[in-house]
Amino acid sequence: MSRIPRWAEKLFSARCSWDGAVASEPDEDINGWDYFIEFPDANIEGPVETTPSRRQAFVQVKSTERNGLEAKVKLSNMLKACSSTDAWFIVLVKRDGTIWGREIKDDLLRRSLKEIRSARLQGKQLNRQYLSIRFSAENKIQGNVITWMGEHLGPSIAAYAEEKSKQFRTAGYESGAGTGKFTVIADNDEIIGDNFLGLGKGLQLESFAYSHARFGLAEPLQEVGRSGTIYITPNPIGSCLIKVRGPSNEPSLVLEGNTYGFRPTQTPPADFRLRFSAPPLEVILSGQRGRAFLKTDENEAYALPRLELHAKLLRWMNHGPLEIEIQRKGFPQFRKRFQAGESDPSTVAFNDIVAALVEVARHAIPHDLKITIADIRKGLPTLHEAAMLLSKRLLRVEFTEDAVPRESFKSVMYNVAGQVGSWTLASVVERPVRDDRIEGGLRRLYLGHPSLREAYLLRDTSQVEIGSELSRVAEEAGHDTDILVIPEIMDRIAENHRSIDA
Repeated sequence: MSRIPRWAEKLFSARCSWDGAVASEPDEDINGWDYFIEFPDANIEGPVETTPSRRQAFVQVKSTERNGLEAKVKLSNMLKACSSTDAWFIVLVKRDGTIWGREIKDDLLRRSLKEIRSARLQGKQLNRQYLSIRFSAENKIQGNVITWMGEHLGPSIAAYAEEKSKQFRTAGYESGAGTGKFTVIADNDEIIGDNFLGLGKGLQLESFAYSHARFGLAEPLQEVGRSGTIYITPNPIGSCLIKVRGPSNEPSLVLEGNTYGFRPTQTPPADFRLRFSAPPLEVILSGQRGRAFLKTDENEAYALPRLELHAKLLRWMNHGPLEIEIQRKGFPQFRKRFQAGESDPSTVAFNDIVAALVEVARHAIPHDLKITIADIRKGLPTLHEAAMLLSKRLLRVEFTEDAVPRESFKSVMYNVAGQVGSWTLASVVERPVRDDRIEGGLRRLYLGHPSLREAYLLRDTSQVEIGSELSRVAEEAGHDTDILVIPEIMDRIAENHRSIDA
């Protein structure tokens, strides 16, 4: 590297010294910079041991005795400047004593990286290639050189370093990181379409090749592997409203959702596919055909409102018909009536359990409650039995005539408990006796809708003993008069199941 003229060196160094900074030259001209600048100590209030480290910057000085405002810098030096998290400046000193400066950041950093990449892809040596840097009127340094540099650095050393590092990593990738070429293996077009709409489980690939690209400058195409799987996460092309009409005696649901689109290349517009998504409801429109289904990950934890919506839609779908209308930008785009699906006994259990959780949570109010569908499945059948005892279905309790001598009861009180994931659902329940009759040697009490006297959704079950709570509530209600207390009703149900199985 040729030395800059002494007059330019002295002028720049003096200007730094006048402003209280230290400008040091390198021992050898191989570092890509001419001066290492240490800024004056910051004036702060407080103990001296809390004084922050000095700010610093690297400067390459260029000189000119002509009227032009242009300097040439080796690409190898620009690479050092761009990759460093410290501040780097190019300073042009004119014979008339004026100084011009540019920070190697933002647009200049971006242009430098693009030229560096272009030279490398062409097989050129960076230390023999130059970047031409022009200075304009706004680059003229008026007054204090160190103040001008400090304004570019900003108040925080860490924030400056983070921002410059981010620019170095991300510049040139605005349009993507590369191009891939592969062959998809699928049984039919619908599988491919679902995956590009974000609903598939991955597409099987073969002959996968990839070309890394930055600033639109691509590397040679290289084979990455002979087989693999690609997972596609699409971006929405707009928003929509999904209006769902179920049974006539229930109000419609209006769900806000996103719209996704996909059309295979070299296919007619009629092959365009649309996905309207308002989780858990998914509606796929392909030509004149449409299909609707519920999409839920059994192992993902959901809040109760999401599970409640899933249960409601599931119930509607099983009892149909279900009418779905899609609106985009205020105009109906699609309307279809879907017939009821096949009845599934597990749907009833799921609805009962979710309803019980919602009812108990209204009183227990666990703000961080999230449950997976897998947790619900693991809790069966006990969890469903607890839900049945909490549901609004009418119940019947029967026992031998001489088991309970009391002539009449106003109500029946019992406790229920069930485990769902890491949560324990528990409650003390009271039901009114609607009818009391003796049939076939058995006394039968027909019970009305439940009332929750105590409700818990807990992670730490040591906080409460539900059996003791039942005794307390029953005693306060005057159970010795006209309330039948059944303290172990779930154990009795389990025993009954075992006897039936046997």
